[in-house]
Amino acid sequence: MRRSKPRHVRVHCISPRTNRWRRDRPRRNAVKYTAADSTVGIRLDRVEGQARVRVRDCGPGVPAGDCARIFEPYFRTDVARQRKSGGSGLGLAIAKRAIERQGGRIHASNAEGGGLEVEILLPLA
Repeated sequence: MRRSKPRHVRVHCISPRTNRWRRDRPRRNAVKYTAADSTVGIRLDRVEGQARVRVRDCGPGVPAGDCARIFEPYFRTDVARQRKSGGSGLGLAIAKRAIERQGGRIHASNAEGGGLEVEILLPLA
């Protein structure tokens, strides 16, 4: 197995409480698809009685029509397939189901200026 060249990506957490989100699939995907020597932003705030986590990368984004489809099991965008990046297309589908089981929602959109932003809303206890 060939090892890929190390990449340096800085993960910038707006809120210190964001650290509990460090092992989530959206964050790992953001680091995986963002450009080397760039930043992944993670923002945590409260909106309308819910915790909102936003993860934004500096990658290529996804075609607009695929933003909802990336949460479907086994779906991978053409960009992901071309990169030979591995994975089976299950990570975000599993994340979506886990979030919905907690009464939350997750969605993705292309960020202004480039990259993808994934927003997670979870009810506060």
